[in-house]
Amino acid sequence: MKIEKNNISVLEIKQVLHENNLDYILTANMDTVLPYPVAWSEFKGEGLTFCIDLDKNKFLSFQDSNNSLIIISKKLRDAIKQGPFLFVDDPKHAFILTARLFQPKLTIGIHPSAIIDPNAKIGRNVCIGPLCSIGAAKIGDNVQLGANVTISEHVRIDDRVTIMSGAHLGDPGVNRTIAADGKPIGFPHFDKLIINEDVVIGSGTVLMQGILNPTVIGKGCAISSNCVIGHNARLGKYVYMSIGVLVGGHVTIGDNSFIGLGACLKDNINIAERVTVGMNTTVTRSCDSPGMTLIAPQPKNIGEFFSKI
Repeated sequence: MKIEKNNISVLEIKQVLHENNLDYILTANMDTVLPYPVAWSEFKGEGLTFCIDLDKNKFLSFQDSNNSLIIISKKLRDAIKQGPFLFVDDPKHAFILTARLFQPKLTIGIHPSAIIDPNAKIGRNVCIGPLCSIGAAKIGDNVQLGANVTISEHVRIDDRVTIMSGAHLGDPGVNRTIAADGKPIGFPHFDKLIINEDVVIGSGTVLMQGILNPTVIGKGCAISSNCVIGHNARLGKYVYMSIGVLVGGHVTIGDNSFIGLGACLKDNINIAERVTVGMNTTVTRSCDSPGMTLIAPQPKNIGEFFSKI
């Protein structure tokens, strides 16, 4: 499907490659104008696309295409001498970097329907969407908030953070302990939620305020939609969380870890660096070994398992 955005020139693509220090070979005309990004399966000879296939015959028919740029592997350079091609080590990575040029730029400013505490500290070049509610929080530069985002007074957001619609940040968690008289009593929350720079938070995600220590989301983390992260959790740098992940209170997750769809991490456990937690896996014990993969046990005989359902 075509995505109608502003036209982008191959020269602009080249500038992005330089800015990201990518090693490349470019045979396309610098004046070529690209109307939109397109999947390889839908490519008809126009637009920006990429393909990881190493079969040269897939590309030779497009050598004379206009208004196109095809990002392919350097391994094909000897077989393809000319045409609208960009040869790189990792075509997918190069496409991701360059396709961003087609994304519309958000209008900087605060939507008139947003409610903002007069004591909130708002940085430069911030975009705040409709129906947002912001307490006396601190928000850094170049932050983008979608519609209906709620941010309490206990939140600090650093630069270049993107928060998608419907996220709720900094409210206290619902917890209780049983007093000596047998009655439940809630533990009061006193600390902050700190979101470091370059974080992306998906729609509908809930991040809770810390109790006596802050809840911390590390630099460059990506947290997908409908996740819940409890009080005092600490995520290292570049942690990725898939949709629907649940993280209990006082959980620590090391740098560059990957948490799969619907995973559940019990409270008061530690996850080392570069750990992968599989889809729908429940983790009840700490994992102190970097680079481990944690997956839910599967039935030995899948057919027998389903026959009993």
